[in-house]
Amino acid sequence: MFVRYRPLTRENLEALQRRIESIPASRAPRWGSLDAPQLFAHVRRSLEMPLGDYLQPDRSTWLTRLFRPLVFSRIPWPHGLKSPRYFFPNPDDAERERARLLEILARFVREVEQRPDRVAASPVFGRMTMVQWAKAQGRHLEHHLRQFNV
Repeated sequence: MFVRYRPLTRENLEALQRRIESIPASRAPRWGSLDAPQLFAHVRRSLEMPLGDYLQPDRSTWLTRLFRPLVFSRIPWPHGLKSPRYFFPNPDDAERERARLLEILARFVREVEQRPDRVAASPVFGRMTMVQWAKAQGRHLEHHLRQFNV
């Protein structure tokens, strides 16, 4: 089974926003320990990095850079993957976190449109263009939307 996902682009933004808006604040995930506010904060944090709002040093290695295409392919990610702690800010209440995520999602899409070749470093996967980030973030968001069954 392969995962279908949408890169974070203008064409896909509205559908992704609707899916985020459809997650009840009290919904339990199908796997993992994130609740809805933590999910919103986690995805927001991952979007802040390429936008330069939350900088982390490039800790990538030749191995993580080599596997980057595989990680952001259509192959399903195993449940229970652990991300570094800096990917998990302390969440505010669910509705404030949801609003912050939706705002930064739209801002991220604008940045991809306006500066597709701009390079920003991922702390795990190294230097990527905004177009590469849009694909990676679309795959990441799809993983978590599936986690919350939307």
